[in-house]
Amino acid sequence: MTRAFSIVVAWDDSGDPYRRASVDWTRTFWACSFPDAELVVGHTDPFTRASALNVAVEQARHDLILQADPDSIVAAGQARAALDAAAREDGLVVAFERYLYLGEDATRDLLSRDPCDRLPSFAPGDCHDHGLEGLGNVTAYSRRTWERAGGYDERFGLWGGDDAAFAYACAAFLRPTRRVPGDMLHAYHPRLPQSVPGDPEYVRQFAILAEYRDAAAVGSGAVRALVVGGRSR
Repeated sequence: MTRAFSIVVAWDDSGDPYRRASVDWTRTFWACSFPDAELVVGHTDPFTRASALNVAVEQARHDLILQADPDSIVAAGQARAALDAAAREDGLVVAFERYLYLGEDATRDLLSRDPCDRLPSFAPGDCHDHGLEGLGNVTAYSRRTWERAGGYDERFGLWGGDDAAFAYACAAFLRPTRRVPGDMLHAYHPRLPQSVPGDPEYVRQFAILAEYRDAAAVGSGAVRALVVGGRSR
């Protein structure tokens, strides 16, 4: 049986109706799937996902964490398997293998359903983007893992890059990322300007991620040095 855990969500109400609908649906989905879990919604001003997740983990009562973006879900069994793996051994566990970024029609279909019912199945044809791997959206880890990795790097902007950087840090301090088989569903919303390639903020935050990528190419020690000393630059 999965031990007590907290679900942490970074959330900022940007006024986007797509995002509002998604966060309401996913909150109900998690409440139905895990009625005994603590849900902690993190927010900072100014908002970034990294800083909001750090706040949420700090506020969480439990030492086992399920991190879920407000527009993303996995089947309850996948989440439970990821939590069990994170409880057995420190390190990051991604709760899916394939990501499905749903299009508008598929998102309307999803959000029209009862979030307490079984999740419907979607295919790549229902998506505007899909693929294997991915390092954010829905993950599980222990508080010790988060502490050893130095939390999420708050140099990152609104969204993007911080999850991959956290995975690099977890692998350097603890062990390589593990995965649970299955799909992750991401509800459609318009892209923020900062997430569009070529935007200055996009360029800036992915330059930070490149520091992690380059350090990982050198070795775990270089990533550890970056986490310990390089984030303050």
